[in-house]
Amino acid sequence: MSCKKITLVILSVLIIASLGITSCKDNKKDKEIRVHLTDNVVSLDSGLAEDDISHEIIAGFTDGLMQLDHDGNAVCALAESYEVDEDDLVYTFKLRNAKWSNGDKVTADDFVYALRRLADPAFDSNCSYLLSDVARIKNARDIIAGKKAVSELGVSAKNDRTLVIELESSCQYLLSLLTYPAFYPVNEKFCEGCGDRYATSYDNVLSCGAFVIDSNYSPLGDSFSMSRNTEYWDNDNVSVDKISYRIIKDSDEALNEYRNGALDLVFLSDSQIDQYKDNEEFFSLDSGTLWYVSMNVLQNVFLQNLDMRKALAAAIDRELLCRDVVKGGLAAYYSVPEGIAFGPTGNDFTTDCPKWNYGVFAEAEAYLTKAKQELGMQTFVISLLVEDDPEVREVASFIESCWDKLNGVDCSLVVKTEDEVSASLMAHDFVVCLTKQDADYPDALSFLDMFRTASEFNFGQWSSDMYDSVIASVTMGDLSHSFNKRWMGLLKAEKMVMEDMVMIPVYQPYDGILLKKSVKGVDFHSVSAPRIFKHVTF
Repeated sequence: MSCKKITLVILSVLIIASLGITSCKDNKKDKEIRVHLTDNVVSLDSGLAEDDISHEIIAGFTDGLMQLDHDGNAVCALAESYEVDEDDLVYTFKLRNAKWSNGDKVTADDFVYALRRLADPAFDSNCSYLLSDVARIKNARDIIAGKKAVSELGVSAKNDRTLVIELESSCQYLLSLLTYPAFYPVNEKFCEGCGDRYATSYDNVLSCGAFVIDSNYSPLGDSFSMSRNTEYWDNDNVSVDKISYRIIKDSDEALNEYRNGALDLVFLSDSQIDQYKDNEEFFSLDSGTLWYVSMNVLQNVFLQNLDMRKALAAAIDRELLCRDVVKGGLAAYYSVPEGIAFGPTGNDFTTDCPKWNYGVFAEAEAYLTKAKQELGMQTFVISLLVEDDPEVREVASFIESCWDKLNGVDCSLVVKTEDEVSASLMAHDFVVCLTKQDADYPDALSFLDMFRTASEFNFGQWSSDMYDSVIASVTMGDLSHSFNKRWMGLLKAEKMVMEDMVMIPVYQPYDGILLKKSVKGVDFHSVSAPRIFKHVTF
């Protein structure tokens, strides 16, 4: 099979700008793009990186088997072509003639080493679940659990240019998943030679991507750059000579740098989005994130009552929240956000779901009245756990005000650090919590799987044998082999989550950016690497 576009699309935006904020001066060098980062890179190691910024940089200097085109389709990168067996369980990739930046050939063994390393419990990567729970590569689960040797992972090299991946069950989004940095190759000899220093500095990483990281990179520095890799296999289609990054955490300072001509692309804060949303250089980009309220059903009797859960859901005026509080957000009425999964005809997952019209206060009071009768309770004290971030606290305060309007409900905020909130969620030590889920891969299962009984992300400990059965069927059972049947199974799971009000969707944030009109061809994606610059022209 020759490589062609895969119609598992991810919401992504090709920015071909014809924009215009007046800047004082544009002193940009030819074929250089200057980009704003809101924080430092956490890791250059593709097997350890979890944050968007790290993914963006790694995807700049490394290619995977597949990459996302400007429409979010998975197309060939280091893979020149691929074949899939009739059971959709064995993928065979033919690799291009590509080089690492030290002159070594990129081989199938580089992928075998990278994925075995990821699965190895001694490596202890938080991304290893992508092999077992998401891609369902043969033996991955047992290897991660320490029950089998890493050599038994279903990844093998027939020869230097032929890679075989064996799955335990059909994974219809596998090609898109392979664009995720965790699946990128690693040069074994170089990695082992670096030891603990691997991927900690510019001279401890190798490039096989469109760019190489420059010597001015420092993990804690406030600026660095990547330069064009002239040995890149697709170098003829790269126009950018340099990407210069500036780490600016203060949004006002970053905006001033943009207006002064020192940046070509800048992220905006919520208040800035409100100010610039009508400007011709403004774009809103789906973040692939859902903010929701997790309810600890198992440990709180009143939350075991469905009408009580519905009352809390209906009391939140999401439209008002996104109009007056969250300037960069869309009201959420589903457990799967928009722009993540697309059906047999290219339709968004949410268009096939019934819209749960929560946000009508009279309905909230009616649900609460029923809950009081059923529970034999008249008052409810609710502590809402939230991380100590100003914007998140503002959303939590809005939710608190909505719930306090309910007759007999007394809500108060419990503010903790982000790490403390995560620990409380994992320990199920909370009543309700405002938290978020990010799309790890382009499929509704990225959100629906967290309500499975055994999922570590099932913070509220809701459990349903029927729901577990549906999820099992779309992952490894009868529904997993048919796109249409699997789609219907996922829709059924979504309906169960919302009918039983397992969680309360609140809003879906988007990123607001400004991009200079002289820059064309930046690709934006809601999963994998969030920004790709290899196709940029000026």
